[in-house]
Amino acid sequence: MERKKDFSVVAQHVSKLMQQNPKNSSSAQLAKIILKDQALSSKLLRPVNSSAYDSFGDEIRTVSRAVAILGMEHVRPLSVGIIMFQHLKDSEQIDALKSNACCFFLSATLTKSLAGFIHGLDPEEVFLVSMFHKLGRQISIYYLPDEYEEILKQIRHKSLRENKATKHILSMCFVELGKTVANK
Repeated sequence: MERKKDFSVVAQHVSKLMQQNPKNSSSAQLAKIILKDQALSSKLLRPVNSSAYDSFGDEIRTVSRAVAILGMEHVRPLSVGIIMFQHLKDSEQIDALKSNACCFFLSATLTKSLAGFIHGLDPEEVFLVSMFHKLGRQISIYYLPDEYEEILKQIRHKSLRENKATKHILSMCFVELGKTVANK
């Protein structure tokens, strides 16, 4: 990870976005963070100006209005997704990263929806836990591409289960890798 220093910058930006939550933050605070990134600001305005939001009349031109229309609970994950995919544009492993990111984002979204039906679970917390559950795989794909490819070969050619192949190559499973990095 030391070879790719840009990760910490992206992680800090994502962290600032995720700290903004409807319980203790205002939409103005979220909009202010988004406005610091011109590319993110313009890309965020695209979905709010799509045909799905026709009923709001004129074109939405400000991030604060976009946040008000979409809601903080939708803008935060959308912004994080935009940042992550922006960051991946020059990566050699872009297809695997995008595919994995889409899978764990969908998984986290579904888990968050299901958590709403279970008393005592905070859907937002469940969403984040589900997202971080796949962090180790993403780290491996991005930072350890040769090892990740070897894990896939072990699974395909030796019919090993993912955990066993991962432990054989990395000396730990993806979940352990994600936890180790997240704790740093």
